[in-house]
Order: sequence, then structure tokens, then C-alpha cells
Amino acid sequence: MSYVKLDAVKANADSMFKATIIAAQRAIEVAEEAAMQQLILPEKPTSFAIHELEKGKLKYKVIK
Repeated sequence: MSYVKLDAVKANADSMFKATIIAAQRAIEVAEEAAMQQLILPEKPTSFAIHELEKGKLKYKVIK
């Protein structure tokens, strides 16, 4: 299990709820891309997505 800096995650999303939704959607994308390319991932798609969010690589747009 990897360590996640919650302060970094909170800095890149308005709330933990939004962070969870963003990471979950990205994890699904990563898993589908890996399956299509028949790749073996070094970590779980969820961990990969959370680390991307933590580093600020994931952006989102609120649609009203």
C-alpha cells in the first residue's frame, strides 16, 4: 500500500468527494487502456490515478 499526501490531493480538488470521483473515473480509464493494450500494470489503477491527482496531472471541469 502506498502513502498518499492528503494535503496534495485536497489542493487539486475542491473536496474529498470530488477527488474520489475524479480518481475513480481515471482508474477506470487506466484499467480499460491497459486491458486494450494487454499491459500488466506495476500498481493498481486506483493507486495510479490517486498519484496522478496528487501530482496535479488530473484536471476537471464542473458542468452545471
